[in-house]
Amino acid sequence: MNGTVVAVEQAKAGVGKNGKQWQTVGVVFKVGDKNLRVGFWGKMAEQAMYLSVGQNVEFDFEPESKEWNGKWFTELRGTGLGANSTAPSQAPKPQAKQQNFPEKKVVPAYQEEDDLPF
Repeated sequence: MNGTVVAVEQAKAGVGKNGKQWQTVGVVFKVGDKNLRVGFWGKMAEQAMYLSVGQNVEFDFEPESKEWNGKWFTELRGTGLGANSTAPSQAPKPQAKQQNFPEKKVVPAYQEEDDLPF
């Protein structure tokens, strides 16, 4: 799917019950006349946090619903970011290996005020 980046949320990180570290970044894309928020996890989150507002991006996702306290919540979980993504100027995006990215702030999950478990 192709869309234009509307917003890139601040990265969140933590340690799971299994002791492994995790990281997630939410990205809002404009697709047609609709906005879609897609959550990227792990290595995909590392790539997603450097997207820019206005950038045209090819992306893939899988919808997933979970039940919590008798209510259902649906997440669009990002499964891919296209290599042929372009900035608003339509210039090709350099390979990730060649870029020197600025430092992005990651907020530990325990500092969030969200009481949802996912």
